[in-house]
Amino acid sequence: MTTQQRQPLRGSAPGAAQILATTALGTSKPSPVDASGRFCIEVELLPDAPNQVVLTAMTSNSCFSPPTSHSITHRSPAQTDAGGSTAPQNLALASVITSGSTPKIGSIAALADGDVNSWTQFEMWDPEIKEDCTNRHVWVRFDFGKAYTITRFKLRWGPLATSEKTYAKCVTLLVSAQTSPVDPDPSSPDWIVAKRLTDGNEKAQDLTINPESARWAAILLHENGGNSVLGYETFDVAELEVWGQDPNVVPPPPADTCD
Repeated sequence: MTTQQRQPLRGSAPGAAQILATTALGTSKPSPVDASGRFCIEVELLPDAPNQVVLTAMTSNSCFSPPTSHSITHRSPAQTDAGGSTAPQNLALASVITSGSTPKIGSIAALADGDVNSWTQFEMWDPEIKEDCTNRHVWVRFDFGKAYTITRFKLRWGPLATSEKTYAKCVTLLVSAQTSPVDPDPSSPDWIVAKRLTDGNEKAQDLTINPESARWAAILLHENGGNSVLGYETFDVAELEVWGQDPNVVPPPPADTCD
């Protein structure tokens, strides 16, 4: 399929009132010529290929000048990063994921596989009756391979979250710019506490943070939504997402027009 691009052509046509442009893709609408003889007309061009553009000037008396032909090759802007995007992306999908706990059900990979119908269950021994949002936890860590600007975390719970209250009520979000940080620990200088959540519920949690440059991110699950059974906290996780942008991808320049 041929992809055409509208591009402005600028030039001068002293004494003309309007200018017409014709290419293999069609003829543009007439464009006015200003008092100094300058014009700008938008034409359809094939990218990265020679285009023959025929310009015809017209006077105020509707007289046409002899057409002139020009060969123009419009080069598409080169990408600044192969496959790069300036839009935020879910970095967890392509990250290396590890955890300090072995899932009771499911797998570590299912935590960020893009499928909310797959889920993973963690179980944590917690003998304390009193709720504690800072002490014991299950951690999940993401290695993105290089630094990104992290702006958001999303947490989606499994099918038992509502009936069994197996969502996380207390969550800590960590990021790290270190090359090889220690295991996720809010008290370690290797990690920055990006946000703490103490009132989570069974609904999907969309948590924005102040933008942080980080290669690593971690999610700590402290307390579930119900009372622990026989000293255990259970978490059912459908999907964990970490959203950010590549700071090395430069946005393309705005489209050039005659306006």
